[in-house]
Amino acid sequence: MESFDFVLIDDNNLDNLIHETLVRNSGVGGSVLVFNSANSALNYFQNIPVHSSKVILLDQHMPDMEGTDFMQKLKDVLKDSFGLYTIILLSGDNKMVKLKNELPYLRDVWSKPLKISKLESLSAEP
Repeated sequence: MESFDFVLIDDNNLDNLIHETLVRNSGVGGSVLVFNSANSALNYFQNIPVHSSKVILLDQHMPDMEGTDFMQKLKDVLKDSFGLYTIILLSGDNKMVKLKNELPYLRDVWSKPLKISKLESLSAEP
């Protein structure tokens, strides 16, 4: 099974713990970086010299910055490297699924709680 490096961004520490455990136990997770705020994650991306392909699991509703706002700021920071990232928005709100068609750089919208079957589906996608 293909392995991916993950970045988890969620203000809820319990969700981060659960999602990190699922990623590690799914068999598709390589390294896992966890951030509890969009700003701290953005700071990380601004300060790494080389960008490598990663899957970003991004919470939509965070107090410091909405997930959709984070995506735009990340696009500005990464410029040409932005295409290396697979961004999946996580939300407990089923209405957020419509964003998948509105934002071309958003790979998918997954409902919380995260399921291992969703992670495994990454290996099946092109």
